[in-house]
Amino acid sequence: MRTVLGLLVLATGCVAGDSWPAEPAATQEEAEAAATQWVEEHAQGLDLGTEVALATYDPFASRGCFDARSLATPFRVTTSTLDLDVSFWCDAEASPSSQLRLVTIRNVLHGIDALNWEFVVRPASPVIPEDERGTTGAPTGNVVIELSTSIAEVLGTPPYAADPMITLPLAVPLVARIEIDRAFLSTHLRSVR
Repeated sequence: MRTVLGLLVLATGCVAGDSWPAEPAATQEEAEAAATQWVEEHAQGLDLGTEVALATYDPFASRGCFDARSLATPFRVTTSTLDLDVSFWCDAEASPSSQLRLVTIRNVLHGIDALNWEFVVRPASPVIPEDERGTTGAPTGNVVIELSTSIAEVLGTPPYAADPMITLPLAVPLVARIEIDRAFLSTHLRSVR
């Protein structure tokens, strides 16, 4: 009985915030040093090269190109360095490489490491303007999305904080080529006849 009562008192104190243990985290100076090192290493820009992407289709996010009312179909596209949302116009007569409608960068996977801090490498605009993106065909027949945009800043947020405490401006180019399986796209884009 004494043990149960003691645990109840301890739990009540923790819930009230009296003795809640803090999660270990890097200091702001350590986090800023990690982010600064990454910025210095990428001062000339990020050339992410060409990667074959994993594309997924979420039938709950869109009707897809399965009826004549559909205008575009979104896909989640993931590589080892980028997480994108990509959408294509629904046009049964066009090739997928000519149907690119919108590219949005959800995340640039960066590798900045400071214990329990969250870092975001933010592009100048998350929605890539038409003049900073394009498509070509790969020798394999796959669709290649080419991005040539820029990174604006690196933000760092410590645990339990709502707003970033580190902001490092960074105006460098971001170049990437993302190859998506043509058969996968054709399955979802050419369903309207």
